[in-house]
Amino acid sequence: MLTDPASSWPYLAALAPLCGPAIVGAFHVFAEHERGGHGPLRAFVSGWRRSWPKASGVGVLGTLALVVLLVDVRALSALEVGVLLIPLLAVLVVLSVGATLLALAGLAEVPTARVRDLLRASIYFAVRRWYLTAASLVVLVAQVALFTHAPALALGLTAAPALYLVWANSRFVLRPVLDDVAVHTVARA
Repeated sequence: MLTDPASSWPYLAALAPLCGPAIVGAFHVFAEHERGGHGPLRAFVSGWRRSWPKASGVGVLGTLALVVLLVDVRALSALEVGVLLIPLLAVLVVLSVGATLLALAGLAEVPTARVRDLLRASIYFAVRRWYLTAASLVVLVAQVALFTHAPALALGLTAAPALYLVWANSRFVLRPVLDDVAVHTVARA
């Protein structure tokens, strides 16, 4: 399934939303460790269980946006107008991946937040603090490149530090609104 992403992309797109709850679980482990809470396995299961419906929804929305944009890039690559539109679509691809990561980090911090509020804040801050979002994406792209060349090294040594860096960076990007989202969520309850 992973030998040729160009031919197996439908399978990858079908499985990608399942990564959302797992990413939130990993981010929850980092947050719990910082607070001095549960052990890693308990924190992961707790974060995964509390956030899986919302994280799956965020994963589905991010995957749908990515699939639509990449199919558009593929369709426009043979046309002359593609020279003008493909760079715009590439920026939208980067924005959708960055906003999805930020929303998943926000769910790890405030699992009771509304997805709409998190996505709105994630899109805004992905653009506003683009340099931090770009740094997170560069780390993830480097991790994927390392995984394709040396899977054991990528999973065994660099996965946790890469995810930690992405989590810490995303949490810093969303810090201005995480407290507001938590306050509004408690006020609505």
